Amino acid sequence: MDFTLSPEIESLRVRVRAFVEEHVLPLESDRANFSEHENIPDERLAPVREKAKKAGLWAPQSPKEYGGMDLPMVGWAVMYEEAARSLFGPLAFNCMAPDDGNMNLLKKVATPEQKKKWLKPIVEGKVRSSVVMTEPAPGGGSDPSMIKTYAEKHGDKWKIYGRKWFITGAAAASHFILAARTSDDKRKGITTFLYHKDQPGWRIVRRIPILGPEEHGGHCELEFDGLEVHDDDILGGLGNGLRMVQVRLGPARLTHCMRWLGWSKRCMEIAQEYVNRREGFGIRLADRESVQMKLGEVGHNIQIGPGCSPCMRPGSSIRVITRGKKCRWPRCTSPTRCTRLLMWRSSFRVRAAIPRTPSWSGCTAPLAPPAWSMALMRCTRWCWPSSCATRAAISGAGARGTGCDLSRLPPPARI
Repeated sequence: MDFTLSPEIESLRVRVRAFVEEHVLPLESDRANFSEHENIPDERLAPVREKAKKAGLWAPQSPKEYGGMDLPMVGWAVMYEEAARSLFGPLAFNCMAPDDGNMNLLKKVATPEQKKKWLKPIVEGKVRSSVVMTEPAPGGGSDPSMIKTYAEKHGDKWKIYGRKWFITGAAAASHFILAARTSDDKRKGITTFLYHKDQPGWRIVRRIPILGPEEHGGHCELEFDGLEVHDDDILGGLGNGLRMVQVRLGPARLTHCMRWLGWSKRCMEIAQEYVNRREGFGIRLADRESVQMKLGEVGHNIQIGPGCSPCMRPGSSIRVITRGKKCRWPRCTSPTRCTRLLMWRSSFRVRAAIPRTPSWSGCTAPLAPPAWSMALMRCTRWCWPSSCATRAAISGAGARGTGCDLSRLPPPARI
């Protein structure tokens, strides 16, 4: 299996990263670019969005006929991760939740007429959208089959009654996708409807405070008291609501992870910059083994996020930790092996204690016997204070204290 990015996708990654560096990251230094809800106001976001459109970096999940890029999922992963080096990045490229998942759902299941009416304005950035599913107990939460909000048939229209809450972006949205019960059938009892904010029969009860930062429109509690929706605005067909929920939420969970991975890497960059310049008691934080180990763990956890393939990818977190050196373990297919054994190399203090054998020359991945490598990983993880006898044992000087003996380690697990 080859995880190498195609030239087109790699070019996209470079372009997005350059755009974020030039046009998005500078926005973070101005407090005026943060609203009371810790997000960028629309009037300050608009100029950056126009630049993204002109650069051809707009709506990666949406049809080209409406101005999107219509990228494959791998393209999403690359673009979303790079975009999310800034909190404002996904907004700049129109790939932020909840619009992101709503556009993908409408692209896949909406009729041509519905796409023109409901999808096109979102892709163009003229309106925002929201998906309305979650309810207070005993209504639907993680299990949408428990939805209590219901729709009654009246001729060619439906009247909807019920209550929803924690609806992301509701206060700023114009287009809504609403899941409501249309029968008691366990599998075909839920239907999804499309409605506009100006239609009567519903209201925002309150904006629910959260830890933040918040998406535009916050997280709201909604009440429906006779909202009328025409048959033409049923999405995906009567009784197919659970299928629509799956189509909507499946890729959306992945795109959340893509964005969170980008944010995590940015946090790592900020932490690395800080510990390299900050001193305490005459020592740089970056020279303290406890800090090195913590950053190693962070890099380890970030690396697990995208799976095994990104350990070979330009820009991946492990390349940051190892100063950009490429892993040379030819049969490496495990992110756990790669990160656990690499995170102690390069700039970390343990580097001084690792024997310089010819087989390790110029390589960031140890080619020593797996058992020895695993023992090293166990020692450094379990007992690595500066005076630890393990340090002396690894460097070949022999144990100078008690409590640690490489020969007494448990048999190493296979990785």
